[in-house]
Amino acid sequence: MSDLFGARIIILGLGREGLSSYRFLREQFPEQELTLADQSPTDILLANFPEWKEISRLDQKLVWQIGDHYLENLANFDFLIKTAGIPITLPAIQAALELNPSLQITSNMQLFFDRCQGSIIGITGSKGKSTTSQLIFDILSQSGRKTVFLGNIGRPALNYLSIIDQDTLVVAELSSHQLAELKASPQVAVLLDVTPEHLDYFANFEQYYASKTAITRYQSANDWLVYNPQLNGAKQLAKLSAVRSDHRVKHSLEDESDKANIDVFIKNEEIYWREKDKAGQLLKLMPVKEVKLLGKHNLYNVLSAIAVAKIFQVKPASLQESISNFKGLAHRLEFIAEINGVKYFDDSVATNPTASSAAIRSFPQEKVILLAGGSDKKLDLSEYLTSIIEQKVKALLLFPPIGEKILQKLQELWQKRGLLMTTFPKYQLCHSMSEAVELASNWAKTGDVVLLSPACASFGLFKDYQDRGQQFQLAVNNLLKD
Repeated sequence: MSDLFGARIIILGLGREGLSSYRFLREQFPEQELTLADQSPTDILLANFPEWKEISRLDQKLVWQIGDHYLENLANFDFLIKTAGIPITLPAIQAALELNPSLQITSNMQLFFDRCQGSIIGITGSKGKSTTSQLIFDILSQSGRKTVFLGNIGRPALNYLSIIDQDTLVVAELSSHQLAELKASPQVAVLLDVTPEHLDYFANFEQYYASKTAITRYQSANDWLVYNPQLNGAKQLAKLSAVRSDHRVKHSLEDESDKANIDVFIKNEEIYWREKDKAGQLLKLMPVKEVKLLGKHNLYNVLSAIAVAKIFQVKPASLQESISNFKGLAHRLEFIAEINGVKYFDDSVATNPTASSAAIRSFPQEKVILLAGGSDKKLDLSEYLTSIIEQKVKALLLFPPIGEKILQKLQELWQKRGLLMTTFPKYQLCHSMSEAVELASNWAKTGDVVLLSPACASFGLFKDYQDRGQQFQLAVNNLLKD
């Protein structure tokens, strides 16, 4: 903490993370001058985060840089505490580093890692982070361990520092933005697969992948690693870790009963784990059918959570109960209603093609009416389009602006495969969620599935993925009233 005392500090970005960083610093240094910077005009900032109004009235040791001039004079500071989503590549930040090479750029998460007394279980990947993190938290907390859940879920890490001691297990969902400049790794790194994502933020996939490497790069031999070696992205991240071989807990969806290095796997629709301390004895944990989550991709998440449970010696009965009772998170293949024999699912959190492809493939026996599209993240759509064709999606309701692109690319692939255009899915470009849901209801037959799984960001018609999902659920619930 002494490195921050008396230093010239600017907090860049005054949303949830910025508020958290300010409160942490003010508690530690009540008399120290702090500079607060945000690109939003004052009225918008206060409308979104009204807490700042009271703070500005009570705290007279603040300097404000708000609006167009928020990036001025960055080179004059010793520390820049940056909100995760602000790119370090901003010209003003790069210019400040050239003028002042001793300027230290840090973050809410870095300050937390540097000071956390508990054991951090960090989870990252391109999809499945939130579901896996929540399930790990449920398993550990329900087993009686003192557990805290934070990270890329609207829970800034420093908010929880004061309640964490040496016995606390910290479950941290870590996004690429949070990991990008992190100079520390969690004691337990849980690696989901890494596929192209956020290419509207990162210059290319290589840069996006590089942002994830802090999850393992700074680990020591006695830390722990959880991953599926069949997933290339996870396997490559695992290679960067110094964790010793017997602390690498591996899992697989395949029957790996003959491979001593696979610790958690599925055989004959049963989940097994291997007791390493009992001459490789296999323990039948539970039937796959007891997992409430839909889709093969969610089994990867469940096996990751089981692997973490093994590390912390959770009793099998407690583990089985936690998994059996876990129904998933909001907007993640969430079942909303069944109306006239048609089931409606909200997968609004699927903001990339890989996640949406997995959602579509979760309904191999049903005819799917797909609601998709939104703002373009410049991601490769080929896997997504292939899943639409192979799963024989019945109809498409597409949101602008990328809805038109999805339609065009799908038609091109359809013709390239020699498929008759007379068999092309029914489609409509939609400009509101209510319009899309009403059309889906009119087109659907008994046994069909209406699936919101956009494969795109929500900006434009919706505030965020939560707003998009809530509008979908509202429109579906309105069908129940008609």
